Amino acid sequence: MRPLVLVLLAIGAKGQVPVDGVWSPWSNGACTVTCGQGGTMTQTRTCTNPAPANGGAQCSTNPVGASQGGVPCLNDPCPSKTNINAKKLHANIV
Repeated sequence: MRPLVLVLLAIGAKGQVPVDGVWSPWSNGACTVTCGQGGTMTQTRTCTNPAPANGGAQCSTNPVGASQGGVPCLNDPCPSKTNINAKKLHANIV
């Protein structure tokens, strides 16, 4: 009979099972630079996979439970001024 008592306590007085929140997958934002290195891409996630319900726990913030973070993003090298001027010259000739 003890397991039945524990189940009834977990379900609660209203008959609803508590649902703990779980983080959604990370979504990627834009890189902070358009070319070159040194950019950071902001990532966000929400506590909605599922969201806490019926007295369940919020998503954990330990050890890596932040809702926002940043990761380095690598972009193509920036064009040199010489390369840009050569393209303009070629466009004027053609």
